[in-house]
Amino acid sequence: MSARRPAQLASLHHEILCQLARVHFATGTQLAHWCRVRPATISRATAWLSNLGLVHACVLPRPAIWTLNGAGAACVRTAFVQRSCPSWNVMAHACHRNTLEIALDTQQGGFRFLSRAALLKQGFNPARGEHAGIDAAEISWLVLLDDYRMASARIARVWRRRHTPNRRHWPDATGRAWCDVMQRYVIGCTDPVRAARHRVWIAAHDMPAYVIDIPALWST
Repeated sequence: MSARRPAQLASLHHEILCQLARVHFATGTQLAHWCRVRPATISRATAWLSNLGLVHACVLPRPAIWTLNGAGAACVRTAFVQRSCPSWNVMAHACHRNTLEIALDTQQGGFRFLSRAALLKQGFNPARGEHAGIDAAEISWLVLLDDYRMASARIARVWRRRHTPNRRHWPDATGRAWCDVMQRYVIGCTDPVRAARHRVWIAAHDMPAYVIDIPALWST
């Protein structure tokens, strides 16, 4: 049985829960970056939250992946929508997405990804690896994350594809294409060999995109 939950969480513990509510999955290093503390401080804080039954970790890989549970979501008044055990690919992809967000925030300032719900309300229906965000200058970004051996030809298909909208969120039967709205297009890749191939393909096909190398957090 978990320890009794305190009436009020410390500010760091609350911030950790809020960040996990936003991104769903994160490593300790990523949480340390967002919370602006040392990784050792995050390690102690997440262990404390885990003991309270507010978060839990997938600890088999290193680094471990932290996620919110229903009790933790209730503490920060957010809906808990995880209805099944997520696959390893889902969790790893989310953490690589975090790495991209941190990299773009460092480069551009104030960059944050938009939630899937926000994109559905704008007539988009993102497929695997497709993410969008906005920076402090209100420049919109399409970010295509390749951590799964993506073929370079997908770069053009993703940019131009007309989305089939979710009619509960977008009343028009015709959705939008990323190229209609997005001002920047970046491909994040966890493999340097594939990243080089993507750069060659982009140059050969005159695509308005560029590639960012990001470290693979786990070896495959």
